[in-house]
Formats: sequence, C-alpha cells, structure tokens
Amino acid sequence: VKINLKMFDGGTNAQQSLQATQQALAINPVAFVAAGAMVYTGLPAVQQAGVPAIGEGFAPQWGQGIPTFFSVLGDLTSHLSSVWLSALKKQGVTKVALLTSPIEKGDIELMGQDAPNLGLTVSLQDTSLPATLASADALSIAQRVVQAGADGVLMFGLTGGAQVGCDLG
Repeated sequence: VKINLKMFDGGTNAQQSLQATQQALAINPVAFVAAGAMVYTGLPAVQQAGVPAIGEGFAPQWGQGIPTFFSVLGDLTSHLSSVWLSALKKQGVTKVALLTSPIEKGDIELMGQDAPNLGLTVSLQDTSLPATLASADALSIAQRVVQAGADGVLMFGLTGGAQVGCDLG
C-alpha cells in the first residue's frame, strides 16, 4: 500500500495551526496526523470533515467525537497504551517503568491501569519529570529505573537527554 504523506507547518501559534489544518483538509486526506501544542485549534474542522485523526493526547478535543488513537480521557478503547505495553511484553518485559512529564500524566496513568490486564507489573511510575531532560537528569532516571527492577521503559512527553543510553538487560 502506497501512502502519500503531505506535511503542513502549524507554526507556534493558534492562527498558523488553524491555517495549516485548513490547508491539509483542502486536499481531502484519508487521515489527519497532528502534533504540537496548538493542534487543538483545527480539531473542530477535522471533526466536521469526518476525517479520522491521530495526534496529541493532551488536546482536550481528542475523544470528543473525533476518532483517534490517543486519549487522556480514560477511554481505553481509543488509547494506544495496550499497543505499547503489548510490544514490550512481546520483547520479554515483565516489569515496566512508566515515565513522563506532567503533560502526558493521563497517558501514563492509563498505562498503569492497563498494564496488569496484559500481565505486566509497574515497578516505577513517575509523572513529575521535567519536560526537557539534561544528560544528568536522564542518567539519574535510568538509575531509578534499574533500582526499581524494571526490564522495560515507556517514556512520554520528554525531550533531551538523548546522549544517555541504558541497557536494562
């Protein structure tokens, strides 16, 4: 199956994001993939167009009539957590660390609830990490993960810290 991907820059303000959404919808897409803090401005137009959407879970409109893979509203039927957790389980993970900054708190809480249903134990759950990690932060977090006995990690809503790697095996 060939997929044609067209990208539109939503910029850093609400008006730019709305204009980019309108441009994207003008080409009659089969799906709408969005990321960015201002994505919420175009969601009413996406909903009106009836286009399935994939995107940022922290936009309050997700889960309110817009088909999506991400939801922080407690509806696990539209949440991707079981996919991520299942992927870890298939890799042999039994104890998972769930980490995020406050912006993805809802996602991590849902994953924490969903993990036992998939036979996983949550050995560490932290929703208070800084949104941007320095290398020292990442090393400290990796040490906490290892001390908690986790053999798998899901991290959401964080940037930076990419210089530090950790082999939990």
